Amino acid sequence: MLDKDTVLQVIGGLMKQPQYLSEKDKYSLSIGDFPNRFEKYIFSAIYNLYKDGARVITPTDIDNYFNTHAPAKDLFEKTTFSLTFFDFFVKIPLFYKK
Repeated sequence: MLDKDTVLQVIGGLMKQPQYLSEKDKYSLSIGDFPNRFEKYIFSAIYNLYKDGARVITPTDIDNYFNTHAPAKDLFEKTTFSLTFFDFFVKIPLFYKK
């Protein structure tokens, strides 16, 4: 995944429906699919929050997760992204239909 819009749509989709991570027969996502450290941190947060039982992940959940992971929090604070930015991608409708 190199297209920035695609990466952000995938992140938004995973925040809305993180159970896609368990559908390994349909989706093959790994940390290596994300081109930069910040997106890797976000994917890791989504993955770990899902593994801990989250059914929907909000931007605030990711921020709280980053509070316990100093390198991710430091990078997040240095970027131009904000929680509002991620909230936008969570609100984009999913185009996937089973």
